[in-house]
Amino acid sequence: MEIEDAFKKAGIPPTGERAGKPLYTCPGITDPNTGAAIADSLTIAEYIEKTYPDPSKPALFPPGTRALQVRAELHFDLATIIRATASPLRHASV
Repeated sequence: MEIEDAFKKAGIPPTGERAGKPLYTCPGITDPNTGAAIADSLTIAEYIEKTYPDPSKPALFPPGTRALQVRAELHFDLATIIRATASPLRHASV
């Protein structure tokens, strides 16, 4: 409940829902320069790259790779869900 309370106080939105209730997950940031309040690491990285571009550094998300980034995030999310819900395999002793 500590994360939820802190995020609500900072105006950071939930990243999803669980059992019909808002789900608050780290990381989350607030940008005092723009007033933006953001959660989710990929969304934060995109925001920083768009809001504070630095041409002297390589792009985090090179042009034309957005679909690949989304696919990787979905794959990671699916793997996390499977690990969290799967029961461990039990092998009978011989």
